[in-house]
Amino acid sequence: MKKNNFLVCSFLLIYLLLTVFSVSAMSLTEQRDAFFNAEKLLKKGDETGLLVKMNMLKEYALYPYLQYQYLKTNLDKEKEIQVFLTTYKDSRYANLLRRYWLVSMAKKERWTDFIKYYQPSKKLSLQCYYHLAQYKTGETQVALKGAKTLWIYPQSLPKECNALFVIFKKSPLYNQDLIWKRFKAALRKGKKRNIALGRYLAKKMSGSARTSARLWLKVYNNPKIITHSKKWNINDEKAAEIFAQGIYRLSRKHLNLAINTWETNKRKFKMDDDTLDYVEKRLGLISAYRGKTAQAYTHLSNVIHPDEEARDWRVRVALRQQNWQQVSESLGRLTVEEKTQEKWRYWLARTLEQTSTKTEADLIYTELAKERSYYGFAAADKIQVPYQLNDRPIILAENALRNLEQQPEFRIIKELFALKRDKEAKWDWWFSIKQLDNEGIKTAAKLAQKWGMIQTAIFTLAKAKYWDDMDLRFPIIFREKINQQAKNQNLKPAMVFGLIRQESVFNERAGSHVGARGLMQIMPATGRQIARELGVKWRSASSLYDLDTNLKFGTYYYKKQLDRFDGQVALAAAGYNAGPHRVKKWRPKKPMAMDIWIETIPFDETRKYVSIVLMNIIIYQQRLQEHGLKMHDFLSTVHPR
Repeated sequence: MKKNNFLVCSFLLIYLLLTVFSVSAMSLTEQRDAFFNAEKLLKKGDETGLLVKMNMLKEYALYPYLQYQYLKTNLDKEKEIQVFLTTYKDSRYANLLRRYWLVSMAKKERWTDFIKYYQPSKKLSLQCYYHLAQYKTGETQVALKGAKTLWIYPQSLPKECNALFVIFKKSPLYNQDLIWKRFKAALRKGKKRNIALGRYLAKKMSGSARTSARLWLKVYNNPKIITHSKKWNINDEKAAEIFAQGIYRLSRKHLNLAINTWETNKRKFKMDDDTLDYVEKRLGLISAYRGKTAQAYTHLSNVIHPDEEARDWRVRVALRQQNWQQVSESLGRLTVEEKTQEKWRYWLARTLEQTSTKTEADLIYTELAKERSYYGFAAADKIQVPYQLNDRPIILAENALRNLEQQPEFRIIKELFALKRDKEAKWDWWFSIKQLDNEGIKTAAKLAQKWGMIQTAIFTLAKAKYWDDMDLRFPIIFREKINQQAKNQNLKPAMVFGLIRQESVFNERAGSHVGARGLMQIMPATGRQIARELGVKWRSASSLYDLDTNLKFGTYYYKKQLDRFDGQVALAAAGYNAGPHRVKKWRPKKPMAMDIWIETIPFDETRKYVSIVLMNIIIYQQRLQEHGLKMHDFLSTVHPR
């Protein structure tokens, strides 16, 4: 038997030695075939065959990826893991392998080793294990403080935290006030999983706290209960919090009732400033969203310590009323930093036009017109000066692209893309980007552009906060196809480019969390309807990833929105984003300047979307060397319907 074993080992050794000499002769195709075979062997559990294949692939870009896959299923091979973590310390796979290894240590209660190899993590399960390890190794107070910070998290925590919390609940740091604090945070979040946690926490309370918690849960389910607040203990701070949350919930469906109940009873309760502001801001915002601008202005003005959102909306509701005195006062209440923002400089100039001399306004417009933005282009039209694109392409150091491309992490990414493992490649990309300095990120953006990863290039450059490389940020691709579909719908190509830049950033395979697909982000239900209207056969939702189909359907739908809204580009863009039914609802009751209407769109996403699309159109008109579109044409008067 020993002789047979010796023969097998000898044969394996000879085979390994032979493969060492053949590795350098392997073509890329052969390396890829060997890699795929290695993955199959790993899946089968054939360790001997796998190690032979891995030895052949040491020069292959995905060798670290293969090693990671092997080691995460062999966590007892500690020396190999330590070598891997040292060799590839900057890679995503070292980070992932460390997680698996730490969990394995925790399950074996190897707490000293856990602390030795632990690195700060966003994963709550690892954080819990870390504090448990601290406790088990004698760092009791530090561990309990860490447990307290985790415990007040307003959602259910992973089961890995249970052992830590069993210890924490026996400590002096755990008390009824802490339970109430977490209960309050969970109820204010207001989602199903938070409410489930709230019910659980209520059972852990005792005495008056449990009574208050049960009342809060009742108010959450039936906020009209707060209209009977005379029966409450108005000196109880918890009663004030419950009443405030009840007003918040009641305002969703019964705004007027909520406001009347609030105004009648708020002075009866013992409320701190934070609670008062919580409700006043809510009533102000929901009034603004529903077009009750005077009412909104009053409530937002009542906020004692307004945050940025409250300050912004105070300006907006004053604009919606076209009350320039209130606009001026609200602009004056912005912070010093907020006053430097383009949008508020623009609105200061617009206010000065209405309340002071045009000369003062023009000084602001002159400075704004130097900017490449929606507000900059609008300001340029005000004083009739050319738009400024401020194109400053990135200039890289010699060999910068080649050097980055040859780094192990980026060799892995390139090969993953080549093997059509796009999801894995993108995870690696964004992890690797975090390891770079600002110049490195710029280089990475240009590398992504070189590789044809247009969306990734644009998003990467944004990480460097560099905005002036027009060729990278506003690429001209699919030009022939876009021109043809634009012509078919009697649209300016710049309008289609501008829309696509915001919708998908030129990613043909883009998909949103709600199901929109492709270059122009069309929902399957919308696609089906468009196919019916165009008289073409509807194949499937996946057909929306086809470039020609997507462009045909998208340009048709956009033109339909333009026709619906009398050719007003801003309204059509809003309809494309939020749906025409909402735009109809948002239209003013009397004629209004379009820039005011855009600034006061209730949905943050749609408000930003419209202004960005308008900016994109102007930029693409310049990039395409077209003519005829001006920002002031987009900002004409919007009429009621």
